[in-house]
Formats: sequence, structure tokens, C-alpha cells
Amino acid sequence: MGQITVSRGVRSGGEAFTNIQSGTYYPAVSIYMGAAAHVNFGPYFIYPPVKLPTHFGGASAGSNGHTTKLRPVSELSPIPPHPDEALAKALKERSFPKKTPEEVVKRFWECVNVESLMRYDTYQNHLSRHLEEVRTARSERNLSTSDLNG
Repeated sequence: MGQITVSRGVRSGGEAFTNIQSGTYYPAVSIYMGAAAHVNFGPYFIYPPVKLPTHFGGASAGSNGHTTKLRPVSELSPIPPHPDEALAKALKERSFPKKTPEEVVKRFWECVNVESLMRYDTYQNHLSRHLEEVRTARSERNLSTSDLNG
């Protein structure tokens, strides 16, 4: 059994729920009447988690024998592959009949290339902005930025 605690920055609101069964939980935010929420699902945090139970930190094995580690929710979504990798995979998985016109194959290649480049660039831009937001927020609070790579 575990618990869910609520915090804002370094201030803890204490335990919100206790006796929670083991499992995978995903964060959610519900707002209404013109409210707004700013959430940070990682991978960088203004106030990185501290004082975590040992089994969340890394090297201990859970009841299923797998090592458990607290990871940012952002890791649930895989990093988009480089456009060259995406194209190679698409061409490998999508075999065209021998009678397929060259123009169709070329157009397919162009579409995969454009989409994969857009996804890759968008992700890289997001990660760069996210890192800079966290670095700025930590600097404003006189917190260390030494763990922020990039």
C-alpha cells in the first residue's frame, strides 16, 4: 500500500490519499470556470523530488522482480526517431508491389520524411524550451542548475 502526497514547489500539502494499492497511476488535472493549470511532466523539474522511498530511487527490486524507479511521466511517450531512422523503418515495413510506379514510392518517401522531420524538430524545440524554462525558474529561486544538461 502507498500514498499520494500533494506539493507545490517545496511546500508539502501532506498525504492526500493513503492505503493506495500498487499499480501504475497517471496524473490528471481537472479544471473548470476559466481556470488554468501549468503542469510539468518532466523530464526536468524546478524542484526535483527529494526524500523518496528507497524503492523509487533506483536499485531495489519490486515484488515482481523488476527494478522500480521513479521516472517522469514524459518518459511514457517515446522520443521521436531521427528522420533517417523513421524513413528506414517505414521503407522496411512498407513493401510496395513490383508494379508500383516510382513516383508513388518517391511520394511516400517524401511524406514520411516531412512528417518525421516535423515530429523530430518539434520535440527537440519543446525539450529545449522546457529546459530553459526550468533553468530560468531555478535561477530565479537561487536553486542549483548543475543537473540540467544541454
